[in-house]
Amino acid sequence: ILQLEPMTILGAMIGTTIYDFIPDVMLVALMILLLSVTAYKTLAKANKMYEEETKELMNEYKQRVIMASENHNDDNGETGIVEASTDYESMTHHEKMNNKNNET
Repeated sequence: ILQLEPMTILGAMIGTTIYDFIPDVMLVALMILLLSVTAYKTLAKANKMYEEETKELMNEYKQRVIMASENHNDDNGETGIVEASTDYESMTHHEKMNNKNNET
């Protein structure tokens, strides 16, 4: 906290100085720019995390389906992989995450 507080005060002082010299329109434009960049970075990181989690869940699910199909074949000799993968793909991301959390 002792390291962050001086920087916070310095930022407030610089912000106050800038506010005094920059027209309101320019200030609004700078705020919009800052918000846009921050939002873009946040959404890009969230999208990357979503893709990684989805890929991980798909790999785990495929491994379980393969293990289950090796242990149990139905009457026609089919493994049931197609039916299981269809069920998994129809699940929402939250259902997949809940299944993952319930298993751990």
